[in-house]
Parts: sequence; structure tokens; C-alpha cells
Amino acid sequence: MALGIGIELGSASVRAVVLEGVARDPKRRVKLLASRELPCETASPDALTQTLIQLRRTLSLTQPVVLGIPSTASILTTVTPLIPNPRRAGLAVQFELQQQLPFELSDAAYHFHWLTDGHTQQRTRARQDRISETTAVVTAMKRSLLDERLACCRRAGLPIRAVGI
Repeated sequence: MALGIGIELGSASVRAVVLEGVARDPKRRVKLLASRELPCETASPDALTQTLIQLRRTLSLTQPVVLGIPSTASILTTVTPLIPNPRRAGLAVQFELQQQLPFELSDAAYHFHWLTDGHTQQRTRARQDRISETTAVVTAMKRSLLDERLACCRRAGLPIRAVGI
């Protein structure tokens, strides 16, 4: 029985869920073990830290969590590099992404996946030469904002497994 813990940072509240996956279940069912929503001015690091501490204590969170960042705090877009060279795919995405960001690329934290045959394919070195499509879906946000959110989680004693938009 695997546990999954997710925390979503909204603009005026913080939501948390604790899920349990049923091992070897062919239907991949999950069971909701607990959920909480607390009002919070998430733009304030001190208020966010205190709310996260309260959630950690209330739900007895000890395992790493998946942190959800609201789409209002990030950019989700697609880019199509003009010259798709698998060996320079990262640079091509960076160049195209810079055209869409309202801040410098050096100030951004971003991640991308190539779109292939209607599915996403994560770019890895082993797969670089097999990129057949030339469009990538990219999510980006200001690195300072992400670092601030992660610092609040660390101060609250919450280890982070992943960050999602």
C-alpha cells in the first residue's frame, strides 16, 4: 500500500491530500485517507510556512510530498524550434522559450517534454536521436518564486518529492 501526499498552493489557500494506492490492483484505485484545506495568503512566506507547519502536524506528514504550484504562478506553453537538432534540443527549446518569457531565461526554472505521436516523451540522452516531432510542451516560472516556495516547505519540515504545475 503506497501512500501519496500532495499539497497544492493556491492564491488564498493551501490544500493537502493523503492518498493510498491499493497494491496490485488492476484498476489502479486509490483511497482518500485525509484531506485538509486551510486559508492562507500564500504570497507571504511567513504565513505560508506557518500554514504548512499546521498541515504537517494535523495530517502527521512525514513522507516526501508532491508540491502543486498554481498555473497562475507559472507559464505553460508549447515551442517549436526552427531547426530541430536532437543534439542541441535543449538549446533550441531555450531559445524559443526566451521569446515567450516576461523575464530573462537565466531567471527561470523550466522543464520540457517533446510531443510525439500524441504522447509526451521525456527528453533523455538515450532518446535524443529519436525525436521525430519538433514541438515541445514547456512549463516555466521565476526561479526565485520556486526557491521561495521550496524554502517555506523546508522550514515547515516538509520534504519535497516533486513539483507539479
